[in-house]
Order: sequence, then structure tokens, then C-alpha cells
Amino acid sequence: MKMLERPLGALSAFQPATVPPAKFTIAWVGRNYWRKRIAWFIEAVEYLDIKKSDFEIILLGMNIEAPAGFLQHAGISCKAFPRSAYPIATYPDVYKKMSCLVITGITEAGPLTLFEALATGIPVVSTKVGWAPYFQKVAPDKIKLVDNPTEISEALKILFHDRATNFASRFSTRKIVEQWSLESWVSDVVDCACSLAKAY
Repeated sequence: MKMLERPLGALSAFQPATVPPAKFTIAWVGRNYWRKRIAWFIEAVEYLDIKKSDFEIILLGMNIEAPAGFLQHAGISCKAFPRSAYPIATYPDVYKKMSCLVITGITEAGPLTLFEALATGIPVVSTKVGWAPYFQKVAPDKIKLVDNPTEISEALKILFHDRATNFASRFSTRKIVEQWSLESWVSDVVDCACSLAKAY
């Protein structure tokens, strides 16, 4: 049996930004669904030991309007990019506004957001899902694994202090996943299917 086992990767349109965000910008991307645990993200941000004036939040995806409103009501600067108004084609530009990405899912395959963030050159704070543990061994300073909201807050504080260094090293961060892209995944699947067809 021939198998194809590799990460999907991000679209090649995801590229590092040319200028850093004006503020330390923490992002969460996805669908507001119980398995994604956006509540962990909100709790981590609420208790983050950084002055509220020194950071802001980006929420990108589906059903994120209510969490964005909650954070704004708590006095935290939060920009919402709902999927209904921001299709996937706009995601690469939104990612360039981020300083880091937080992944809080219970289970994930890729997740695609991990590859999109690293391809953009930004560090990731993630639960131990998908390919995150693998890449954490490759680049422990760029992927921080967490088990709860408290650990998310602690990891974000470290990234806040390292934000200038992380932006300066964004192209080396991209190299962590540069060998994989979503386009090459499609090509590899077609090649694998053709080889299987020839075998029969």
C-alpha cells in the first residue's frame, strides 16, 4: 500500500510582513465552536500580565463577533474579522497584522492556522494538537506548547518581550514550513493517485 503522509501546509500567498504591527497583536483564528475553546483564549487575555494599552487582539473567523464584543467591553482593544466579510483570500493580509497566533483546540488535524502563521513568520502558542508538538521540537522558541489558559498567558508574556527579535527572524520562522504548501499538497495527491492507477 502506498501512502502519502505530510502536512497540508499553507497557501503560498502567506508571506512575512514588511513592517511590524504597531502594537503587540495577539490573534485567534477559527470557528467559534466548543472544540476550539475560544474561552481559553479569552481567559488568558483577561489575565495577561501586560498593560492593556500595550497590546491588542485580532479575532478572525466564524461567529467571533460575540467574543470580540466581550473583550472590547472588558477594555481590551479587539478587532473582529468575521468570515462573512473577510473571505479566505483576505487572510494572508490579515495575518501580516499579527505578532503571534494562539491555538486552543481540543483536537486538530494540521491545523492550517499553524502553517499559515509560521509561513507568515509569526510564532505560535498552541495546545498539543496536530503538528504543533512536532514543530515545537524543531523550533521551540517559535512554537510554545500549553495545557491551560494560565500557560497561554505566560507564553504570551514571553513573546511580548521577544516581539522585536521574533519579527527580525520572521523569514527564518517561515523556513520551518517552507517546504510544504497547500499547492504542493494538491500536486502530491495527484502524483500519488496516478502512481496507484498505474499499479492496477
